[in-house]
Amino acid sequence: MDISMKTGMEIWEALQKAGTPDERKALAEKIAGGGYMVIYRLVEALRERIRSFADGEADGVLALIGKARDIVPEPGAVSPAWQDVWSKLERMARYKREALEAIPPEARDGEWQVLVDNPFENRETACYPGMTFADAVFVYAKLRPELVENEIIRLQKVVTHMTVSGADK
Repeated sequence: MDISMKTGMEIWEALQKAGTPDERKALAEKIAGGGYMVIYRLVEALRERIRSFADGEADGVLALIGKARDIVPEPGAVSPAWQDVWSKLERMARYKREALEAIPPEARDGEWQVLVDNPFENRETACYPGMTFADAVFVYAKLRPELVENEIIRLQKVVTHMTVSGADK
């Protein structure tokens, strides 16, 4: 397998092509030799795939995350930030699949937002407004694994009845 590992796309293609145990072993060695940047590109390529997958594609993405876990079983040894990265990416893919299954395609038009709140604490609600459904469902999937007890997350379709700016006196 002759892959330079210089871009996320090259790493992504290598991950997809590594089918046999020998190919996976060769890819694991190549990734290990590339250090932090190669693993970073692999993680980002998987995150981008989670962002872009559509209905019915979650199982394929989960299989690729599993393959990445087999090839790089301990990414936390390279960076402590990646201690639980494969599990986090799996949860993101599952939460996105859950949202795609819950919201039918015909209801996905318009403006969407994601809110994160803890009603038992006196702090501001985090709101991510003005998104398409595709962007909002990814933000939901990205934030959902990080929820702590008593926090709630809402993926909401926005119905705007009126918009006024401070310039409108």
